[in-house]
Amino acid sequence: MQQVNRAQLENVLKPTSAPLAKPLLGVDLRSLILAIGDAMKRWPSQDQQDSAEAYLEDFERLAQKYSTSAVIEALSALRISPEQRFFPRPDEIATEIEIQIEKVESEISRGRAKRQLAAYDADFWVWVECQLEDNPGVTEQEFLDSVKIPGYIGLKAREKSAA
Repeated sequence: MQQVNRAQLENVLKPTSAPLAKPLLGVDLRSLILAIGDAMKRWPSQDQQDSAEAYLEDFERLAQKYSTSAVIEALSALRISPEQRFFPRPDEIATEIEIQIEKVESEISRGRAKRQLAAYDADFWVWVECQLEDNPGVTEQEFLDSVKIPGYIGLKAREKSAA
């Protein structure tokens, strides 16, 4: 049996008399209802008729906060999760959405870091070229051997392309 903590219980017992700021309409509402229906089929032994309307309202609120597609993606992810033994509660959907947002932000951050490192490397090699122009007679490898910049210590000279 699933454990329910006090915060979850208090959250469930709060009256939801406040109407939705802007109810979902049309395609968004239809998509959300279909996704909830598909997810309910995953747990056929659970009787969800009593909670379906309240869940739909909560899922609509989540769709307004994030997006309909984010709610549907989170519902789909939890639907195939081996740890998910019961129909996902709205707070579980919200947690899954936050996890997905963190993953996207992390990927964006990694991409930004890679681009920044590539720019630093390009700037470094421009600097090397300038230093070699200012110091005729010094080979690229000799200059690189004198570099004391962390991350660039011990670099080998670039191969000269036959032009």
